[in-house]
Amino acid sequence: MKHIKYIYKKRWMLFNIFFIDLIGYSLLTIIRFFKKPQNIPESIKKILVFKLDHIGDVLMTTPALNALKSRYPDASLTIVVGSWSKDILKDNLDVSEILLYDAYWFNRNINKKLNIKKTWGFIKELRKRRFDIFYSFRGDFMGILIGSLLRIPVRVGFNNGGGGFLLTHPITPIENIHQVEQFLNAIKGNGLTHKYSARDSDSDKKKMKIAISEAEKRFMDAFIGKYSGKNENFIGFHIGAGYPSKLWIPEKYGILIKRLHDELGFHAILVGGKEDRAIVKRIESVIRDTDSIDCTGIANIKETAALIEKCNLFIGNDSAPVHIAAAIGIPVIVIFSAANNPVGWKPFGSNVACITKDVQCKYCEKYECIDTKCMQMITVGEVYNKAKEILLKTK
Repeated sequence: MKHIKYIYKKRWMLFNIFFIDLIGYSLLTIIRFFKKPQNIPESIKKILVFKLDHIGDVLMTTPALNALKSRYPDASLTIVVGSWSKDILKDNLDVSEILLYDAYWFNRNINKKLNIKKTWGFIKELRKRRFDIFYSFRGDFMGILIGSLLRIPVRVGFNNGGGGFLLTHPITPIENIHQVEQFLNAIKGNGLTHKYSARDSDSDKKKMKIAISEAEKRFMDAFIGKYSGKNENFIGFHIGAGYPSKLWIPEKYGILIKRLHDELGFHAILVGGKEDRAIVKRIESVIRDTDSIDCTGIANIKETAALIEKCNLFIGNDSAPVHIAAAIGIPVIVIFSAANNPVGWKPFGSNVACITKDVQCKYCEKYECIDTKCMQMITVGEVYNKAKEILLKTK
């Protein structure tokens, strides 16, 4: 019943956005007949970026943020993110300021709602900053609507989620390219050039960035130090996910962890938030004798990054930790639900193995799935064999 209500609510929202867009673009056509859109000026002093979704999504914008900062080295770059994503940009030298706005349409809290008074206060505060250019790196209607109320002369963003008529420079996304390249293309397509030419995902200008501080490394050393009897053969795991449709069967993870320990001598480091504790408990009996290190609910996102940096390999569902591992340069195996297109959303990097299934209902983008056929088809054996192949190659 909950799943059906979600579908109808989403369809009703899309219908409303379509109707608003129809009116908005009609009016814009008339306005543009008399007034041409403003060109992006050469002199930019204040840049505002909206990226209100989740940790992995924010991390994928870091090459574009670096490109913006390279193009305008003297400009301040302010980014607005949800409170759940703020730490991933901590100590990022390209970002001048991080502001928080918990967009209810991206909030995974079941009690989420739109606080109109707080939102309007946030808009008024941003208006005072007098930004020169606004970027919406999601293309969601509500984010663009808020951005349009900020009185910023140049507004750039994707037009595929509705509200493109509110942008001075709408961008139509390119099909079948990764989100990292999508964000870079949005900048390049509007006259903001950057110095990258290589098409491979490991070129310096296209690498995602996460800064791990000395304090976070000390946390990792102290935590791992408790398990000094273990060798240095660690494999990181994240067996949770933000969406139920992205979950591989936890018991299969348990069997995989035990097999990698018994046959190859690797110990698991389990990472994740407090919300992942219940899932980890389901495999505790299976991995009891594997000397696994359970960090779920203990480490924050940057401390988690430091723990991942210690691993020889990282295995997980499509969620923030696999993107963090890819950003650090750790080999990654992502068990990818068919709910999304892996071309655009898998971890970005050349050292990433994506295990997914080509099912008829692929790219459904469902939050929940009744039968999760695409995930059930993935076997322990194929993940184990891929892990063994990578470990032997890297060793």
